[in-house]
Amino acid sequence: MISLILLTVTAEIFFRVKGTYLNWTETNYGIYISPYHVGENASWIYSRPANIVWTYKEPEFDFEIKTNSLGLRDIEHPVQKEPGTIRILGLGDSFTEGQGAPIDKTWLKVLEKNLNIHSGSSKFSTICGGVSGSDPFYSYQLLDKKLLRYHPDIVILTINHSDIDDVIARGGFERFAADGKIQYASPPAIEWLFAKSHFFRFILMQCLKYDWLLLSPAQKRIKVEKALEKLESLFLKFKDQSINGNFKFLIVFHPFHWELESKRYGSDFRRLQSYAAKNGIQTFDLLSYFLNNEEVRQYDLNALYWPKDKHFTPLGYNCFAKGVEKFLYDAFFIEQPQI
Repeated sequence: MISLILLTVTAEIFFRVKGTYLNWTETNYGIYISPYHVGENASWIYSRPANIVWTYKEPEFDFEIKTNSLGLRDIEHPVQKEPGTIRILGLGDSFTEGQGAPIDKTWLKVLEKNLNIHSGSSKFSTICGGVSGSDPFYSYQLLDKKLLRYHPDIVILTINHSDIDDVIARGGFERFAADGKIQYASPPAIEWLFAKSHFFRFILMQCLKYDWLLLSPAQKRIKVEKALEKLESLFLKFKDQSINGNFKFLIVFHPFHWELESKRYGSDFRRLQSYAAKNGIQTFDLLSYFLNNEEVRQYDLNALYWPKDKHFTPLGYNCFAKGVEKFLYDAFFIEQPQI
């Protein structure tokens, strides 16, 4: 018994010091936050507090955040557009909010700046509907309940592989309770031990092949299939919304650093791309753009993504913006500039 206790304690210390099984919040904030966690004030509309100033304070950067009256990282936009203005609304999670960069270096604001350089008689204005920790179902609610009144001309939904896991943990539209609150899936019973012990994480993840959602491979396959079906249904709702709201709709699929390194997405993510395209929804694959663009290919991976935080650096967001800009011209979402 004494030997077993000593072995367990030694293994626990070893894995904690090595840091192999630290999750993202532990790496960047020093605390374990469950993917099944629902905030105390979680509601249908997922946003930050309104009209506040704080910072992304992490080991690698420290950028200021200012929110408007909607709790979004943006200026206060007038509801009515000025004549000749083309409004582009970006929806998504922290990659659209711009974690890892000052506001003027986020992809939406760089896109706005670049489009206005040769805009002629038109003026381009971007609205940031990205919220750190959000997902496509929250984005739909934000658009439907808060942002349609701004009459966007183009709506861009950004999506990455983490959105699949988000839907597994949070659910689809069923998460939105009638009282305006949120109900996520219940975490597995073993999570309390997973949160406390890194040695237990080693046994669960390395030996039994469980993932960060504490799902076995068999459980994960079932959950992924249900999440994909929910996301596919959501894509069609966005498409219907674009028809009713008279705006052009685009889904941007973008890679994490390891997907850019391996030069491929997983089959489940590729399925979402294929489904959207087959159903007449315009899509843009940022991974393919990164792999084939000579300017992007010259950069080291750590120049595009923060090594610990894993979000884009300002340079990464700049490349993101250039890719979206090129697509908007190539797909005739906007007219080619007159140079």
